Amino acid sequence: MKVELETDIVIVTPSRDLGSIRHQEFHLEIGRTNDLLRQGGFQKLLIDLAERRRIEKVLLTALVGFCRTIPGAAAFCNVSSEIRNLMQTAGLLGLWPSCSNRAEAITVLTSLGPPTGRTSARLNDDGAGPAELKNGSCP
Repeated sequence: MKVELETDIVIVTPSRDLGSIRHQEFHLEIGRTNDLLRQGGFQKLLIDLAERRRIEKVLLTALVGFCRTIPGAAAFCNVSSEIRNLMQTAGLLGLWPSCSNRAEAITVLTSLGPPTGRTSARLNDDGAGPAELKNGSCP
């Protein structure tokens, strides 16, 4: 996984193929990324799926975990139609914005401002999704 910083946004880009990564290496990488998100003081997360057309369940579970770990807002971008269908089936599209490209997602995350005491991991009282999404979504 590639991890980058764009101002106050952590950008995670899963690599193209997990087949060449050993199970133990994959879990170490997930753990390092979780540590960064928990202890790095970052408030926003962008998952860029530009290098993936399909996604393994274990990777999707890890990415959702990252979104729940970050204390502020999270978003996805460059989601293929196959991954979008999987996310729709899993009920994830209503939880975090899914933007068509990285620039759009960064604009949305930047416009959300600092967290308001609620995190992207917690649902609104009506169960509809994070409070931050009511004010920001991808065009």
